[in-house]
This record gives sequence, C-alpha cells and structure tokens, in this order.
Amino acid sequence: MSGSVAASQGSDGFLELSDELSPGSVKVNTPFHYVLMPMRMS
Repeated sequence: MSGSVAASQGSDGFLELSDELSPGSVKVNTPFHYVLMPMRMS
C-alpha cells in the first residue's frame, strides 16, 4: 500500500473496501489502479 501512496504525489485518492474478506482497491490520479488482496492469517 505504501507504493500507491508514494505514487500519488500529493493528489487525491480513494480507498474502496466492502468487507474484511473481499479485495479492496486504491485509485489515485495516475494511470494505475491498485488492488489490495486480503490474507487470512488463521
């Protein structure tokens, strides 16, 4: 997640989450769309 924050260069972004077991996404004003995949640790 730190890569997507660093790539934003101070522009606005969105973090979209639906629940704890579904993938989330980070959208910033760049040509990239970052997907966050959850990991079950139990």
